[in-house]
Amino acid sequence: LLTAYLIYLGTQAKQVACQLNHCTDYNSIYVFACILILMPAYLQKDYSTISYFSGVFTAFSIAAILIVISYDCILISDNRRTENVPDIMWMNLSALPIFLGQTCVLFEGNCSLLNIYAEHRYPREMMRTTVHVHIVLAILTLMTGVLSYYAFGDSLSEIIIYDLPEKMPFSILTQIFYMLNVMGCFVIMSQVIFILVEKTYELSNWQFYLYRILFVQLIFVLTLIFPDVNVVLSLFAGSICSCALMVLPVFFWRKAYIVDAPAERRKDRGYQMMGGWIIVVIIMSISVFGIVQNILEMTGLSTMTDDLKAGPMKSKDLNANNNLIQ
Repeated sequence: LLTAYLIYLGTQAKQVACQLNHCTDYNSIYVFACILILMPAYLQKDYSTISYFSGVFTAFSIAAILIVISYDCILISDNRRTENVPDIMWMNLSALPIFLGQTCVLFEGNCSLLNIYAEHRYPREMMRTTVHVHIVLAILTLMTGVLSYYAFGDSLSEIIIYDLPEKMPFSILTQIFYMLNVMGCFVIMSQVIFILVEKTYELSNWQFYLYRILFVQLIFVLTLIFPDVNVVLSLFAGSICSCALMVLPVFFWRKAYIVDAPAERRKDRGYQMMGGWIIVVIIMSISVFGIVQNILEMTGLSTMTDDLKAGPMKSKDLNANNNLIQ
């Protein structure tokens, strides 16, 4: 996941540079530049210091959302004056599996919650703060999603900033803000691995900084080996992580309620365990298929994508089918 973040950051930085007429074909240069920019943040030792960086990144994100909402309102007003209303599909049930797959991304920050709670100045206030934050996020998300879809209709891209006019100052500024927010996500996600290793092994100051720098450089090397973010997300974050999210809980449940449960509290859970094993078989089969398919795509031996392209299919439908298959 961290590798995918860096690849995506490099892609966003390249798009900004190209709009400023300073473009180069070497994506690794932009990835390395993002690593240098992030160095002051990911070298911090605790969340209390990182919170200042996080506040700045969050402010950039909110500013980008407000710019997008303002542009959507202007576009909707122009459409009403010219009666050029875009096509709108109010419901697309065929996209539901992809939507459910994308919602798994919402859980990527869960591994940071305990560390943040442990370093919270007022731990009992965290729940109320979290609720307030989610309310604000829900309002901003609904406003951005509804207004953007109403403004662009079915031609809306997967990421709204791709629909903004190219080489316009506010578009470039929005992309920069969005890129900085993704940088903040990389810092928060990397802290989980940093803290896990640093609490296991007592590191001196120079070992602490050396370890963090080398770890980020290792991720940079992985971006050179796997430069395609779609392959990384499908192969690792998609196939392997979905296996961990849905298969491991079955084994945990079995150990807690069957293997380690006291004899007087054990119940007949044969049907529940059977359902769990069915889930394991299905998910493992899909994960293995996804891993093999992505390896074939990386080696150029897969013909599935070519078969899909051969049919009379729109580009959006092709992307949707590729995502669904992966």
